[in-house]
Formats: sequence, C-alpha cells, structure tokens
Amino acid sequence: MAISYEKLGGIYEATGDWKNALVNYQEQLRIFKEIYESSPENLSYKNGLAISYLKLAGVYINDKQPGKGFIYILDAQKLCKEIVWVTQGQIVRYVYNYAWTGWKIVETYKLLNPDDKRKYSKSEIVQMAMEGYKAIKPMADAGYLQEGQMEILKYFEDEGWWEI
Repeated sequence: MAISYEKLGGIYEATGDWKNALVNYQEQLRIFKEIYESSPENLSYKNGLAISYLKLAGVYINDKQPGKGFIYILDAQKLCKEIVWVTQGQIVRYVYNYAWTGWKIVETYKLLNPDDKRKYSKSEIVQMAMEGYKAIKPMADAGYLQEGQMEILKYFEDEGWWEI
C-alpha cells in the first residue's frame, strides 16, 4: 500500500516534526507542479498545486518562518483567483479556497517581521483579502455555503481583521 507525500507530511506536521513535514510537502509540490505543467488548463491540477503551496506555507508558519510561508500563500491565492475567474465564481469549493487564502494572508501578515511587512502595503493586504470575501459573499447570501464555510464570512464581516 502506497502512502502519499501529503499524508506523510500531515503525519509529521501533526507531531510537530517540521523538518520531515517540509520534506514531504516539498516533494508533493514538485509532483503537483509537474502534473500541473502537463495540463495547466486542468482546474483540478491547478487546485492541487494551490493546496500544495498552502501545505508548505503551513509548515513554515508553524516552524516560526512566516516570511517563507507568506510567499507560498500568495502563490496559492494567485492560482485560486485564476480558478475562480475561469469558473465565474460558480463552484463553492474553489471560491471558498480563494476566500480562505485571503484570510490566511491577513493572519500570516500579522506574524511577519517589520522588514517583511515593508514589502507589502497594508492596503495591498486588505485588497487581497477583500477580493476573496467579495467572491464568497454572494454564495453565502444564496445559501450555498456549509456551516463550517460560514466561518470565513464571519471573519471578514468582523471589521477588526483589517487593522493590521
């Protein structure tokens, strides 16, 4: 029985073994990049690559390296934005992923050291986050989100988040 790099990375991540989690998520990213590059129009491949970026970001953030994690979150958001654009915001899981990356950008930005923060204006960060909110809000209003997905909406509707 084969076990995926994502599952191994998750096991190591759950135990706080950031080094081995990183090794496995990096290998997962390498594979997903190769798959994506073979067919960049395939939304499932693009989404898989975005998730790979987010897995790496999580390891870096948990390993007290938010600057490295932030770069991967930005990469993931770019892909998620492209997916939402292509699907015209009609597929809940893709829109949710896009909104989630906006939340993760804000929360990770708060952890950055002052030098890393200077690379991005606060208005840029707020705009990136708000784009995700604007994409998911119509789905929430139409009743398409599950209860767990509504948490992201509540986060953005609490105006305190953008005081970064």
